[in-house]
Amino acid sequence: IIDAYTKSGLKEEALKWFEGMSEEKIQPDEVTLNTVLNLYKWSGNYSEAETFSKKFLYGIDMEEDKCIRPQKVDTYNTIIDLYGKTGSLDNASRVFEDMISFGLKPDTVSFNTMMQICGSNNRLAEAEALFEKMIDSGCEPDVGTYNILIALYVKSCNFQSASETLLSLKQSQVLPNAVSYRTLFLGYTSSGLVIEAENLAMEMEEAGFLLNAALIVQFIQMYIRAGDYVNASQQFSRLKVCGDLTSDNLFPLINSYAERGSWKKAEQVFLSSTELGVQ
Repeated sequence: IIDAYTKSGLKEEALKWFEGMSEEKIQPDEVTLNTVLNLYKWSGNYSEAETFSKKFLYGIDMEEDKCIRPQKVDTYNTIIDLYGKTGSLDNASRVFEDMISFGLKPDTVSFNTMMQICGSNNRLAEAEALFEKMIDSGCEPDVGTYNILIALYVKSCNFQSASETLLSLKQSQVLPNAVSYRTLFLGYTSSGLVIEAENLAMEMEEAGFLLNAALIVQFIQMYIRAGDYVNASQQFSRLKVCGDLTSDNLFPLINSYAERGSWKKAEQVFLSSTELGVQ
């Protein structure tokens, strides 16, 4: 019942039934506690989730003998993710290491979550070490694992490593998805790496990942910043036939031209919105 209410987003009803267990002197098991912990986490109540975790599961800085020692990887993953969302890398790392010391093997979710947390705390080297540890332990990376690494490398402007990670992904048994390509493409265009962006765009389309309006806008802005109005205009012609074109796609282009003092170009983009029926 608690799980049903949780999946329906009915927090108060779920908590009412959880409290009813105590009134009936029914000791909640690990599955129940994990469900309630997820309820707090999914509803964005991270502070309450952390308090609940300390009270019932894995008591950090509290009397741990009064808490249930998790026996399932899923529960550890929930707690690790929680501490990641509260920005507590040290606690997340402690839970991760304790899971291993208690004889539980981290799964792909465990490693991905820890890598993401390390990246959020600008600890790229630790994220890389986790990836190596993942491989050494025999845990198979999924596309999400590679996408996390690509995103972290792009964030640190290490485009060579990002490109090499995409290549490793293509050579593995896991295929890249739209996120894999989009993350690197946005990195290239934002950093003005014209040749790299052009080559990747061709590769994306050959792989069946067509550029949508938002990505074409990034492409055009890259050319505008480079002063290449010819290619910017060619890409704008592609933008006009995009089925997902909205006014939100045109405003950045108007601003980009305006920033370079190209008022006539900015005006042309503005007037085209009427022609295209975009408001």
